[in-house]
Amino acid sequence: IITSRGCINRCAFCTDSPLWKVYRQKSAQKVVEEMKILTQRYGLKNLEILDSIFNADIARLKTICEMLIQERKNIFWSAKVTARKEMTASLLKLMKLSGCTELSYGIESGSARVLLDMRKNNDLREVERIIRDTSEAGINAQCFFIIGYPTETEADFQLTLDFVKRNARFIHRF
Repeated sequence: IITSRGCINRCAFCTDSPLWKVYRQKSAQKVVEEMKILTQRYGLKNLEILDSIFNADIARLKTICEMLIQERKNIFWSAKVTARKEMTASLLKLMKLSGCTELSYGIESGSARVLLDMRKNNDLREVERIIRDTSEAGINAQCFFIIGYPTETEADFQLTLDFVKRNARFIHRF
């Protein structure tokens, strides 16, 4: 299922921003209605949300989760998200209750310098908290990394390896 197109971020390596100049999203009501149709009509139990960034609008995300909880339809879902500070432990627990089984985070690097070059606005300490909280909420955390970014040095790569080692117990897959 696709609930939005484009992205609110402008990462240096991504094609979404040049392709989709403006971020657009379906309403929470429309998303839940489509999820219900897919599960009822086709008997699906697991839906993968293919948006570039499902958590661009935290209020919409919360509304979707609350509506899914109210519906009690046993819909399970996964999505690609960004590691934003608004991804709190309480939000992640709400997401789990709504049927979220896996979140895929674009971490990209364990080097703050490389993240800056990528125009990723991530604080690595916050990213570590979010991955831990995701796992503790019972949601599998998948993490994407870019190895060999043009400005990455061996020292930067080592920082990424160190990040992975520190957080391996919270990361379901890479």
